[in-house]
Amino acid sequence: MNSIAIEVPKPVDAPSQSTAPDIDAWLLRVHEASKRRNYAGTFVVSANGEIASSRIWQVCDGQTQLQRIEKLTGESQITYRRNNEVVTFYPNRKVVQIESSDALGAYPDLLKTIPKTISEYYQFTRVGAQRIAGVDTNIAEIKAKDPYRYSYRVWTAKDSGLVVKMQTLDGQSRVLEESVFSELDLNAPIQMDQLLKQMQQTDGFKKEYVTLVKTTPEAQGWMIKEGAPLGFAATACYQRSNQGANKTKFWQKLFKPHGTTMQWQFSDGLANVSLFVGDYDDKDGLSESRHAAGATQIMRKRLDRFWLTLVGDVPQVTLELFAQKLQRKSD
Repeated sequence: MNSIAIEVPKPVDAPSQSTAPDIDAWLLRVHEASKRRNYAGTFVVSANGEIASSRIWQVCDGQTQLQRIEKLTGESQITYRRNNEVVTFYPNRKVVQIESSDALGAYPDLLKTIPKTISEYYQFTRVGAQRIAGVDTNIAEIKAKDPYRYSYRVWTAKDSGLVVKMQTLDGQSRVLEESVFSELDLNAPIQMDQLLKQMQQTDGFKKEYVTLVKTTPEAQGWMIKEGAPLGFAATACYQRSNQGANKTKFWQKLFKPHGTTMQWQFSDGLANVSLFVGDYDDKDGLSESRHAAGATQIMRKRLDRFWLTLVGDVPQVTLELFAQKLQRKSD
């Protein structure tokens, strides 16, 4: 995997390692800022020598968080996220995908939950300050204590805690992926009713529904032998229909365009892993594989009459552990 050469800013003060309450408070502030702050900006993600950019608008009123995310590179795509509902327009194909799930988070979002054990697996250090996209930020490093997760360097707005820039680092502190607001307006005059109106303008588009149904691994006949790898805990489990979802490049490469797939999600509070299990069919043309896209690792392997696809922002060794531990329940 290629790393991205990025100049690391020098700290303005001596770095200070923080205690568990410090990292908990910091993460909570960051998470709340991502849900409650209005802004508009251009968001750029760099990985493996490739750059993707999006224009993001976010408005919040205390109960509703609404985002409009317009891709500026690649195929034309406009995504609206309203709390747990996601509506994605593909203007060139006149297709709109509609998905609803409490597993869908805001974008960009660093934190999923704050487990009590997070300080056992990450070391939190304040390392300095820097001005990014016209915003004064504080810099923090969240260093993994084991080889099963990545480390992070995060720039957050001093006044609000909003994440302005983030780097994902491997075990040698090389940058695997960087996401940053190249331009950010924290006082943008965004109207929620205006974005809602745009979100609901589906006339002339073919509607495709991505169906997610809550379930349990036990009900689907699966279990993790001796529990999940250290620091990870199950957060949700769904049966999802592959119909419609096969329109995206991600699903085209990994899943057959029919049937259903179980998605079992795990998190350590920062890193996330999803296990997708679907029926094996030798006519589908799928094969065992593994590859990386920035900080995201992907592995697919056959388990008897099933395909197991693992996707996570973790090292490959972590996906291998999950694959070894997943097994069918005994009747």
